[in-house]
Amino acid sequence: VDAVASDKILAGDTLILAPGEYVHNGELVIDRELTIRGNGTGEVVLKRKGSPPKLSTSNSAWYDPDRYRYSIRVTADGVTLEHMTLAGWEKKRSGYGWGLGVAGSGLVLNNLDFPGSYIRSAVVVCSEVRGLSIHNCSFTGSYYEAALRGGTLNLLIEYCVFKERHWYGGP
Repeated sequence: VDAVASDKILAGDTLILAPGEYVHNGELVIDRELTIRGNGTGEVVLKRKGSPPKLSTSNSAWYDPDRYRYSIRVTADGVTLEHMTLAGWEKKRSGYGWGLGVAGSGLVLNNLDFPGSYIRSAVVVCSEVRGLSIHNCSFTGSYYEAALRGGTLNLLIEYCVFKERHWYGGP
């Protein structure tokens, strides 16, 4: 996973992850057009080290990455994530932290598992984007707010399973 931050990975490349659990330090920012492909949900698991920090009581925007902290944030257009589990954080902290922040257009999420572990939301659109496609994904477990949050132009959700509980909002 450290390869994502490497200068050796170029826009348009495909990074194939072997089976295993990948724990990254800090927010994993995908800032160039990439395809990141795992060897299957449950076989490849990505998660952020530690647990989300407890929130301050300041009144900042609900999508503010400095306040809520993402495990992974996509800032580039044309990214594809597929065939893996995006597990959020290594340790639980009820109601804090978000799984995947979306700030790039044309993002494709295909055959991903989002096992909620008492985080705020699995996928958060945190910027104005176009063309978010979510195919064959599974949203399970517990979310403080909702599995999906935010809005986008040209949103496509197909063949997904939502078996989660949340305290407000939804799905």
